[in-house]
Amino acid sequence: RRAQAVVVMDGNSEWDDYLAPHGVAVLHAVLEPEPDCAALAGKRVLAFAGIARPEKLTAILEAMGCQVVASHGFADHHPYDADEIMTLVEQASRLDAVPVTTAKDHVRLPEEARPMVDVLRVRLSWANPALLDNVLGTLDP
Repeated sequence: RRAQAVVVMDGNSEWDDYLAPHGVAVLHAVLEPEPDCAALAGKRVLAFAGIARPEKLTAILEAMGCQVVASHGFADHHPYDADEIMTLVEQASRLDAVPVTTAKDHVRLPEEARPMVDVLRVRLSWANPALLDNVLGTLDP
């Protein structure tokens, strides 16, 4: 009842008809790779993530043209340890692949392991940026 807007990810439009009569703006968005991640396209990758839906990382990498040869999902906010990361890096090496994770996960890697793992950075792409600007313009400071 207090919401002025809801963000719906990945094109799911079932909320539009439900929320519109209540005056709630429905903002649609998708995650897209940052341009600096284009170098991953076409590469063999081992994907791993400790996020709510680790399969989203795999889907984005595949949409970019990566060949995902292995993927590992961990619990959200997983605390990685050095041995675990070395196991993933070694598996990637055996598969002739690049280990890739999310920016959210990368900061939770042991500092010495970070240079061994590539990062897929993403950004929100809004279906209707003007609607976003309108909603933000109506918020009380």
